[in-house]
Amino acid sequence: MEISIAPMLDLTNMYFRIFFRQISRNTLLFTEMIPLNAILLADENRFLKIEKEEEPIALQIGGSNPQNLKEAVKKANRYNYTEINLNAGCPSERVAKFGDFGASLMKNKGLTSDCLKAMLDNTDKTVSLKTRIALDSGGYDEMRDFIGACMEVGCKKFIIHARNARLNLSPKANRSEKMILRYDMVHRLKKELPNLTISINGDIKTNEGIKEHEGLVDGVMIGRAAYYNPFFLNDTGITRKQVILNMLDYVEQNDIKPHHVFRHMIGLFHECSGAKTFKKIISENTRSDIKQLKEAFKDFLNQL
Repeated sequence: MEISIAPMLDLTNMYFRIFFRQISRNTLLFTEMIPLNAILLADENRFLKIEKEEEPIALQIGGSNPQNLKEAVKKANRYNYTEINLNAGCPSERVAKFGDFGASLMKNKGLTSDCLKAMLDNTDKTVSLKTRIALDSGGYDEMRDFIGACMEVGCKKFIIHARNARLNLSPKANRSEKMILRYDMVHRLKKELPNLTISINGDIKTNEGIKEHEGLVDGVMIGRAAYYNPFFLNDTGITRKQVILNMLDYVEQNDIKPHHVFRHMIGLFHECSGAKTFKKIISENTRSDIKQLKEAFKDFLNQL
């Protein structure tokens, strides 16, 4: 079963991905959602460049213009991405302000299909779609119809957040208990369309939670739990102490401001002894230089 980490704005940037790769080598990572215009109009290295240490990694694009997606995919082909994903599930106002995409695409299966076809026709990489059950009060039939239209143009991989999307609500509200999780609908979709590759997303926070979906779907995507409790996905056998030492070396060797990296490590000691001290060291020392940070960590590391 494929385990992946959801694209999260301001969270899953390069520094988080380098850090997370210390913990897991097998998990598929995603970039933050990158707006289509950023890829087309800005220096492509700024948004598309990845380090070998981050691989395997998928690029998520936010956009709704087939011709522009074609050009963006051609640019992405020059980089070693495993997969290129189209965002058709994020209800965020921050996403909407960039254009009529994210969950807005679910209103127009024809446009979504055209976007996917433009991508598929211009790359040999896996092209996938991240979406939700349906908009507003829609149910299985709406999801099946939407996915079916995307299948017809050749898309074979879908990542489905097992909730509906409401465009007039914030992302936090879209994750609330009022937005009921419908894992059963995603499981049913996989059963009825076994030739598709289906990953499920939504409030899966532990290894036990992952196991609940084994045999029912092809993959599980973890969201904020992977950011705030990354160590539960440890498949390298590394210790927390060694992770800190490795990241201190990374910051020093690459002349990076410590805050840019260590702010993404705040969950390393989630519910563990030392968590409060670890967070305090980060809070009080990462705005200074690496020498001070190393000194601040000295006693803490000696106790691990």
